[in-house]
Amino acid sequence: MGTQSAWYLTILLVLPIALEVQSRFIDFKPGYEYVYSFEGHSTVKDLGKFIVKAKVSYTNIQNDGHDRQELLLKVHTFNLAPENDPDLKSGELDFSKWFSFVISRRGEITHVYHPSSEDSDVIATKKGFAALFASRLHEEGDVSGVSSTRGFIYNITENGSEGEHNSTYLVSSSKNGLQFTKIRHGHPVEKATGSYAKTLHFHDYLGTIHSVLIDEDFTSPKMHNSFDPHANMRRVKAVNEFSNMEMPEMSYVSQGKLHFLTRHVDSKEWEKPIQFLLTTTIHVGNLTKSRKSINTTLLKEHIEGNLTCMENQPPEGSHALAICYRNIVDIMTMLPEVEVKSIAEFYFEQLDTSQEKGEDWGA
Repeated sequence: MGTQSAWYLTILLVLPIALEVQSRFIDFKPGYEYVYSFEGHSTVKDLGKFIVKAKVSYTNIQNDGHDRQELLLKVHTFNLAPENDPDLKSGELDFSKWFSFVISRRGEITHVYHPSSEDSDVIATKKGFAALFASRLHEEGDVSGVSSTRGFIYNITENGSEGEHNSTYLVSSSKNGLQFTKIRHGHPVEKATGSYAKTLHFHDYLGTIHSVLIDEDFTSPKMHNSFDPHANMRRVKAVNEFSNMEMPEMSYVSQGKLHFLTRHVDSKEWEKPIQFLLTTTIHVGNLTKSRKSINTTLLKEHIEGNLTCMENQPPEGSHALAICYRNIVDIMTMLPEVEVKSIAEFYFEQLDTSQEKGEDWGA
């Protein structure tokens, strides 16, 4: 009887550990660099279709002993361009600086590390690649849920690059492991409509996620409760009454796929430059647009060049028209407020007055 009791106690102690090991769905083996390809496309209303292609990698540089690992993210290649004009690029980004994140074996991202001086667009892009793995992955028996002919279904609250949200997961068997299909409820933008689905494929032999598929559509609200059309404006009589005008609708449909390519030995002893790094979350909503060192004279020339670009586009519009306009907006956000005011006064007051008098500013 004593022997049977001992065996019974041993099984009770070992079983939870075995179950925990089996539930390690995001598990990158230390000493290896896992390389993935990413291909995606987004069709934006009035702008057209844009294609993004990238090659990224994830390397486990530290296990913290609490079922979490720190992954070093590297972006080897990245290209974003209109489908019909692949040579037209919106700008080059430097992805060479440090970026790592701490993630649990179930997909919960707790910390992100990046330089305090890093470009905000680079941070947002890298957080996006990290957040592809952001999830709450469970099997039947881990959490409460419902068994069905399609698989195990459970509801959960989680955090991703869009912030905290509620999701429903469907877990089903696949040829090489398990498939987790996530449906996000609601949208982080108030009063916006849309849908978001993420499918993660866990590969038994690889021991981690083999591929991630994202499907998303979005339509912005036309009016926001806090929108004040007169905010920060001079008290002038408008040509049109716009106090109750709706904002232009923005909508897009996008799809992206992360796919495992290979893994190879990475024997380098990575040292995190902790003294130069910020510790943040995976959420992109708290990012502040970077202030770059600027040459105001050069930027004003860029504004003039992009205005010329817009003037030369066909009446029906084009990809270049949208990009040139976006370039002007980006430039204006980089300029000090005094320079923005000076440019506004030139184009809306001085230039307008001179044209009425017949003066030629283009001479």
